[in-house]
Amino acid sequence: MDIDTITKKVEELFALTKKISDSLDEEETDIDGIETLVANRQAIIDEFVVHNVKFDTSLQEELKKIYEMDKENERKIKLILELYAKSVRNAANAKKQISYYPKATNQEGLFIDEKS
Repeated sequence: MDIDTITKKVEELFALTKKISDSLDEEETDIDGIETLVANRQAIIDEFVVHNVKFDTSLQEELKKIYEMDKENERKIKLILELYAKSVRNAANAKKQISYYPKATNQEGLFIDEKS
């Protein structure tokens, strides 16, 4: 995969991550909409099985920002699930709605493959 393609995918990943973050901040959180965004984001992540690859500095900084947003999004999702679980009778059903938030990068800004 050439650097231009990687850069484009990182930009898409950043945009989706930001959109998820913004959606999580809305007063009425659309769980189905977030699930769709997470699935789209996972599709981009699945294209990369890159371990410890050195990118140019600006790209690595972008990946670090994605990592930080991922951590915050994961925290927000857990809070939403806790509130959602309280408002429905079956807490297991609520947890099934968003059971996994895939992280794209590690804190050094390198792509990770959590399946390995």
